[in-house]
Amino acid sequence: MAAVDDVQRRSGATGLDVTADGTPRQALVPRRRQRRARLAIMALGMLALLGALGGGLVRLGWSLPNIPALVAFHGPLMVAGFLGTVIGLERAVALGRWWAYAAPLASSLGAVALAAGAPGGPWLMTLGSAVMVFVFAEILKRQMALFTIVMALGAVAWLAGQVFWSVGRKLLGQGTAAEPLLRSLA
Repeated sequence: MAAVDDVQRRSGATGLDVTADGTPRQALVPRRRQRRARLAIMALGMLALLGALGGGLVRLGWSLPNIPALVAFHGPLMVAGFLGTVIGLERAVALGRWWAYAAPLASSLGAVALAAGAPGGPWLMTLGSAVMVFVFAEILKRQMALFTIVMALGAVAWLAGQVFWSVGRKLLGQGTAAEPLLRSLA
């Protein structure tokens, strides 16, 4: 029960909702509106998870309605659509800054666009990962620790992967810088 109380008070749980001198930061948006926005973003993240799971099950041979976009984009829906949204939302809440919500919002909207076959899905997911790098830069200013450094490096790796994917480059396989290495291992 103490952990729930800490999360409700926030300052004891993360230490990220206080200014550099330790005074509490006032919320810029009323709490009820924040909760509704968070729930909407979380719902989009859950849709990405369900789409990715459906695509993955079809790839495993299950006989489900075959939606080509879900099968083809199973990985991006899971990584950027679901994990990017959920982790981005969690970090935005911890940071307590309105602009940080752009990361999970862009990731979740990118997943919806990708699943629907609309253009711009990969670029929205790339925008989400770029904002996430800025979120972690802010977090590192406030709390320099090994775990925040590791998470920040993960955000940078996610951004690099999104950029490569968005411009049509594969990280491994034919036509990449890793091709000679992969051939020597085969």
